[in-house]
Amino acid sequence: MRIFVNDSDAQKPLAAKLIIERKNSSFLDGSGRGCYADGRFYVDGECAVKTGSGGFQISVSCGPDYLEKKAVVRVNSGEEVVVRFLMKRFFNPSEYGWVCGDNHVHPQHDPAATIKADDSYAIVQALGNGLDFLTINAKSSSPIIQKSKSIVVTHTPEIGFGMFTGHFNVIGASEFKKEPGILPAQKLVAEVHARGGAVVYTHPLHPPTQLHHMGATEAFSDAVLGRCADAFDVHNRQEEALWFMLLNLGNRMAVSSSTDATLERPQTHAPGDYRVYVQAKSPTWKQIAGAVRQGRTFATNGGPVYVFFDIDGKLPGARIPTAPDKKHLATIQVASRFPLKSLEIIRNGQVIKRFQKGSKGMRRFSWKFKEGEKAWYVARVEDQNSNWAISSPVYLMPRKRQRRLPSAFVLLEIGNFIGRCQLSRRFCAHVMVTTYGSCIGKVEVRRNDRLIRAKIPADGNQMVDGQIPVTGIPGREYKEGWGWHPHEGRANHFQMDLPIEESGWYQILAYAKDGRVIKSDRVYFDSAFPKSQQMTSANLFAGNHRFSLRGYGEDTPLNEISSAILDLKKHQWTPRHDHWWFPHKACWEIKAVFDGQVAYHEFVDGLPPSAQFHMQPTSPRRRTKRNEIHLRRFQPG
Repeated sequence: MRIFVNDSDAQKPLAAKLIIERKNSSFLDGSGRGCYADGRFYVDGECAVKTGSGGFQISVSCGPDYLEKKAVVRVNSGEEVVVRFLMKRFFNPSEYGWVCGDNHVHPQHDPAATIKADDSYAIVQALGNGLDFLTINAKSSSPIIQKSKSIVVTHTPEIGFGMFTGHFNVIGASEFKKEPGILPAQKLVAEVHARGGAVVYTHPLHPPTQLHHMGATEAFSDAVLGRCADAFDVHNRQEEALWFMLLNLGNRMAVSSSTDATLERPQTHAPGDYRVYVQAKSPTWKQIAGAVRQGRTFATNGGPVYVFFDIDGKLPGARIPTAPDKKHLATIQVASRFPLKSLEIIRNGQVIKRFQKGSKGMRRFSWKFKEGEKAWYVARVEDQNSNWAISSPVYLMPRKRQRRLPSAFVLLEIGNFIGRCQLSRRFCAHVMVTTYGSCIGKVEVRRNDRLIRAKIPADGNQMVDGQIPVTGIPGREYKEGWGWHPHEGRANHFQMDLPIEESGWYQILAYAKDGRVIKSDRVYFDSAFPKSQQMTSANLFAGNHRFSLRGYGEDTPLNEISSAILDLKKHQWTPRHDHWWFPHKACWEIKAVFDGQVAYHEFVDGLPPSAQFHMQPTSPRRRTKRNEIHLRRFQPG
């Protein structure tokens, strides 16, 4: 069977995603690279498949801009069948000045591969999913590629500095230094900006139970200090709530989304299943990075829904002067293939306007309002099939400048992890405190309300074998150490490792010089518990806004952990159950409070493996009994 895919109007070949299914529910591969778990493969306009005789169902899609097509084909023995699909475009965002891409794709992430993926196949998949640009997270001798088929591609490594910093994607710049330090991403952003690029916090809550591995922990501190990266990846309601909180600390930060697709794995997202749209005159990296830095973006989970938002004709990213008596006009244009479930305007994290739902196609909504305070506004739309799109903020700025709210971040995580993917038989408490509005005067670690450690800026820094505590210990046992930032005389940030052995309720108290006392939740450590365990408490405070995360995970029994240390430089290791920290049992809860409006999300162990990367949003509800059992190890500060 030969299959051809063409644009119905232009009569040109289209890259496409195909699924060919037999009646017995098995799949056929027309790419020569293997089928993914759902049967999909990708072709650049055409393919030939050896089928044998029988009936086959063929599904074809070319990204959200085109209508999907299906056909049932019968092939007789010895017969060659030719099938042509003419794909009809549903919507073309480029006609409105917007292009889309995925800035986080790994063609080869693992040493062993099931799918034969490489750069060329990644590009075919990106084209088949309707992308205009693609960032491949790998090094290459040709860092930037301009493709003839209306897509631009760059090779840029995913950036990870170490524990408790998170991962970063760089857009539009391929050569830059990665310098270690306390809060190292701030130097990265400055250098990438000098080269005309942009920086994104990626998979910021992955997984929410822990912040030491891949979660965007530095984003908490950067936001308090007002030195954030340019954009923030959002995949679900939990990450959306965290992004809202970082905006409420006074930061200007665009929304983005990406897949972290690992294309050699049978179960993975395809490029563009989460994507960012940017307003750009042409899809060049200079234009794309500039749009991200200026905030002219919206993000989607890859479905056929698009949101175009402006206030007074100004696009997202704009700063508009306002006054109490001044009227503004918010306008939303929505294109959706399916009926809408919700359409909202959100102010400072609160939904303040809902529009009539239910229709599909292209629609326009408008709303007049007044704003006398500093505020940000975004538009969010979702259809009945759970496809969503959310815009970057438009910022309303009063003529009389308002001071940023005093804010703070405190983290306490206890666990037996070392390095980025190993376990130890010993436990350590990891502490981070960041303040704005006043310097830190003292940080205390308490157990059962009794002081066990106190540090003041005059104590200076204590490095561990020349390494920075918390964020700079590469794959070795933690020892007691601490550090201040930017320096002891003006300390706005503190981080500390403290090995622990005794059971009890641990808590962090930080005293700011303006009189504020910043408290973590109390976290219970049980030294008699026989398994690996990890408890995370993170809290962000700013005026009437608060974001709190509590996470618990347990894993390998302590007596099964080996003493082998992974060589992170050579990456030479044999996969073992004690060489990765992704808890077998886990639960978490996230609570965000924005001027009294509460968003609550929770998760209990049992998440299917296929959904472990991007978890779906959960409705605010009362905590379940199963979650309550694990979260008894936490008490509010």
